[in-house]
Amino acid sequence: MRDLACYRSISPSLLTDYKTNFSGRYAAQTSSYIEQAKRCKGSNGDASRIIDTTFPSIFAPVAEHEFGFNVQYGDTRPGTAMVSHGFAKASPAISQRGYDAIEYIVYANAMASELQAYTTHGNWNLHVDTSPEFATQFINGLRRQGLNAYLASVDIDIQRAPRASAIPKSPSLVEALSELVVARLEDEGFTEMDDDELKQHTGKTREQMSNTVVKQVSFGARNLMNGRVPQFRLLMKKSGVPCTREGRGAIAAYLFTLEGESGVQVDFGGFSAMLIGFGTCASSANSAKEYIRNLVDESKEAVLDELSRR
Repeated sequence: MRDLACYRSISPSLLTDYKTNFSGRYAAQTSSYIEQAKRCKGSNGDASRIIDTTFPSIFAPVAEHEFGFNVQYGDTRPGTAMVSHGFAKASPAISQRGYDAIEYIVYANAMASELQAYTTHGNWNLHVDTSPEFATQFINGLRRQGLNAYLASVDIDIQRAPRASAIPKSPSLVEALSELVVARLEDEGFTEMDDDELKQHTGKTREQMSNTVVKQVSFGARNLMNGRVPQFRLLMKKSGVPCTREGRGAIAAYLFTLEGESGVQVDFGGFSAMLIGFGTCASSANSAKEYIRNLVDESKEAVLDELSRR
């Protein structure tokens, strides 16, 4: 996907004015804008407001969605290209350079990756990602600290399928999935760390570890979390495989759960697992990497199997 983007600095007061006076001053203009955009030359007739999940990814590291509009182009639906015109609040790092807010236009010659369809799995619509952004940032942070590490991961976002019967959101589905994976890992010889062991191993409390993951998410993607904080569990395996001999390596399992938004009945949250090899367990000279990848695959399949039964 290739993006062509341009932007300019604007006053944050414009964003405030739009939201404060939307009903009386901007609602009719917004509807008119969308209707006219549908008739633009080359448009397939599909124009809509930008929401958090359709905010152009090119700006996600440095800006946060406020409001805007998408127009699709091409002869099909969804289209083969899209133009986004919107307004965003700049991240603190950019604000220091004088950009508190921006107006932008982005042309993408393919549909945004954020719009990719979920896969139907029984009563569920799932988005399964084996290279989530936060995992990449996490491993890069470890390497910057001089730690030899290898990572395999999976992130599963869970929504109730449109035609599925009503499913209660309590007790927590993602917590049940986490318990399932913990049990599988414990059968494999992993030991879960309590709060004291966690702080001794990582130098951080459980809450601090969860906040660390939140900080790895792009500034513009944090709206999607809507104030929710992921819950964190850590398990370690220090023996039982060749790479752990004589204490030269270890494998850690970082598990995260994020509850679905309380007011969205189809949103059941997400589950993530990161398996990280340290020391000789991160070396390509042994089978540890394959073992770590297999553990992630088995965790993913265990979650999918459990969901198929619900």
